[in-house]
Amino acid sequence: MSHPAFIVDDSSFCRFVTRRMLDDSGLFSPILELEDGLDLLALVDDPLRFDSLVGGRWVRSLVLLDQSLARSSGLETIAGLLERIHRGFDEDRLAIVACTASDDPVLHEQLLDSGLVRDCLPKPLRQHQLPDLARYCETLSYCHC
Repeated sequence: MSHPAFIVDDSSFCRFVTRRMLDDSGLFSPILELEDGLDLLALVDDPLRFDSLVGGRWVRSLVLLDQSLARSSGLETIAGLLERIHRGFDEDRLAIVACTASDDPVLHEQLLDSGLVRDCLPKPLRQHQLPDLARYCETLSYCHC
């Protein structure tokens, strides 16, 4: 089974390398590239578009979120997602993994303490990490009917 994935990174080179790795693994599809966390927030604000991109409402998507973005930081994106969750967005729709070149333990702790970030990994990602990332995306098994 393949899982939808969002690569949120302002570096076109990093997006290209990450996309290629995810695609080659066969574990992720579709793979969507976003340049900034604000782009992710805009998608979350448009539920019909979001659902059409990821293949349905009962799907959990991997989000590889760079911490250092051009228009917003990963922490600012997380804060925006928390606002949307407070307004009704289902947090189980996203499996967020922070990707950062920073080795600052305080930053890693802030990301993990948000409650939304499942892991904080150094850039670049490694091929052996992909099966664990796919496990974060197990299909939702409940219904909000």
